[in-house]
Amino acid sequence: MLDIDGKRIRYDLATKKCQEEQLPKREPYKAPDRRQQMMKYSKDSTIAAYCLGHDLYIDRQGKTTRLTSDGCDLYSYSDDAHNREDNIFTTKGAWVGDSHFLYVLRDDRRGMGTLPTVSSVNGGHPRLVTSLTGGDDFAMPGDKHVAQYELTIVDADKATAKKVQLAKWKDQKIKILYSTKDNRHLYVQRTRRTCDELDVCRIDLGTGNVSVVLHEECKPYFSDRLQSIMFINDDRQFIWWSERTGYGHFYLYNADGQLVRQLTEGEWVAERIVRFDEKRQELFFIGHGKETGVNPYFSSFYSTRLAHGSKTKLLTPENADHNITLSPSGRYFVDNYSRVDLAPASVLRDSEGRLISHLADADLTRLYAMGWKMPEPFTVKAADGETDLYGVMWKPHDFDPSRRYPIISYVYPGPQHEALPTAFSTTGDHNCALAQLGFIVINIGHRGGSPMRGLKYRTYGYGNLRDYPLADDKHAIEQLAERHKFIDLSRVGIFGHSGGGFMSATALMTYPDFYKVAVASSGNHDNNMFHLEWGETFHGVKQEVVRGDTVFKCKIPTNLELAKNLKGHLLLV
Repeated sequence: MLDIDGKRIRYDLATKKCQEEQLPKREPYKAPDRRQQMMKYSKDSTIAAYCLGHDLYIDRQGKTTRLTSDGCDLYSYSDDAHNREDNIFTTKGAWVGDSHFLYVLRDDRRGMGTLPTVSSVNGGHPRLVTSLTGGDDFAMPGDKHVAQYELTIVDADKATAKKVQLAKWKDQKIKILYSTKDNRHLYVQRTRRTCDELDVCRIDLGTGNVSVVLHEECKPYFSDRLQSIMFINDDRQFIWWSERTGYGHFYLYNADGQLVRQLTEGEWVAERIVRFDEKRQELFFIGHGKETGVNPYFSSFYSTRLAHGSKTKLLTPENADHNITLSPSGRYFVDNYSRVDLAPASVLRDSEGRLISHLADADLTRLYAMGWKMPEPFTVKAADGETDLYGVMWKPHDFDPSRRYPIISYVYPGPQHEALPTAFSTTGDHNCALAQLGFIVINIGHRGGSPMRGLKYRTYGYGNLRDYPLADDKHAIEQLAERHKFIDLSRVGIFGHSGGGFMSATALMTYPDFYKVAVASSGNHDNNMFHLEWGETFHGVKQEVVRGDTVFKCKIPTNLELAKNLKGHLLLV
């Protein structure tokens, strides 16, 4: 069948004949005007919100009302912080459910510093590029002027805009968490600039009143990657993730902030909620490190009931990394599991973990025929002699155990996550290809990396954002050389990207007689000029009072301070 020039042509495969018919005429498409394109409509489509310049307006059946007059450049109600005064644009506000309440979380970035860079790649005169972030503002660790957050609640029926009184800590951050199904309350999180204390607040949308339903501290800092909240049972309760025991676990609270009970416990990490079955009052989630003898980086699938005394149940028994896809009903799930040294397999299980069907196994015959070999997982000790470190080794396809090979460590130290592979991969993030050039290539997790191993492990580098992973990497390579005579400890290389680029250069200049070559790609070699959130969160920031004013100080060691130690070959990309 083919539509062309207002006609539809059908070809009958049985008779091998064409039929032609005239299509009905269509009205030409008329694009909405710019005002319509820029409007955000309430769910019932009766009210629209938009910005003219930096201020907020609503339109109800053609009647326009201006709600604010304090918007300006870098302190805007508009999605575009640099919106022109005469320009119509979308608002950063969002409607609350199917109500006529709108909330706007805006940030005041006036007075913040910029990150000027110079572009000289096109020849001729170099030109100044204002900021790497695409805007004019860029906060660095210890900056005096950082983003200031402000929440406004709009009642479109009353045509009012009210600022919510959320101020508690200087330079605090505000994050929207949830709006209740009855459109009565908005939950937000405010966090200290020091990243170690927060409040979960409930805001009455009708009155603007604020109440704290949960206060939490986590020293030295919260794990933003795992912090989560889920409202359940018609918003009467919520499930909160916390590391208050040293390991991430789920806690059940009533909506007013009363703790009901801890849902998971032990020296392992409950990571992410996959589903909550309200009828069965059952929580399904991903966890790490619970099973004895299983790599703690592997994802396993679990369930537990909300009732007191319920046990955590393992639903994926294979010693592997599991990737789960639930059916819409939640009664079944497909589990694709593998390891770096185990070919992928796919099974169907029910919500009790019972095996329904073995679906498929990956066929690696052609891969092996090309000369490809499985990488080899290993375990060594950290420099403390106690902590287990997990790693993966790639060898050349023509590996000869009687030869001695240079060894290269591919690194990414975290701290928000590690680059250590857990699931099957033919390339190993290009490490397999590098090994074919005649190297032993390894990738190791270091203390201070993955949040999947608990609070103590992930925060090991706090206060020492430059040096924390180095001793572990060196000690691991030395152990491998003792274990395998084919490793030539006189020829050690290291490489990585971003944080891994930073670490590679640092390692070469910290242990110049051990690492001989480093390739450092896009390394943040001076974290004092990097993102505020990175340096202050992972290295730490001190809050002090100087002449009556609260100030924040952060000084991170840099690679510039180590440059005098350089002996080997360093390639900076």
